[in-house]
Amino acid sequence: MAPLNPILKVVVGFFAVIGAAYFVFAVYFSAVGRGCIYSEPAQALSANGEYFAVHIQTACPDPEKSHSRVEMGKRGVKTRSVLLEIRGITRVGLMWETDHDLVVSYPRSAVVTQYGTDTGMPRVTFRPTDIHGDSVRRILLAARRIVPRCGAGY
Repeated sequence: MAPLNPILKVVVGFFAVIGAAYFVFAVYFSAVGRGCIYSEPAQALSANGEYFAVHIQTACPDPEKSHSRVEMGKRGVKTRSVLLEIRGITRVGLMWETDHDLVVSYPRSAVVTQYGTDTGMPRVTFRPTDIHGDSVRRILLAARRIVPRCGAGY
């Protein structure tokens, strides 16, 4: 067998090191888990378009690191006010009753921290609700309309 060219040895060694590093990173990231995922599942704009509210959530493989928050801002202004922080990820409802009255609903069981708004910002009403119960009730009502009645007792 002929000896390998010194340049070929360097090239083979280089790719071997890259392959080993890739393997180590692949094992590390699959064992530790991926990073957190940031999303904005809900947004609400006031009727006059001057103010907005955003539900922001960060979902992590470790539930202790996952959190949600609601922020409010004004059109043309970069800063936002944090209105509510929730441990974990959950469903949050945002609704403008008027141009200057935002209603934020969240599950009654959620662990939350509420903050006040800055002067000159719209009023915020926090409504802990039984969102899960409402969803189940809506599903049952929809099922009654879809499923044909079979007999007098049903």
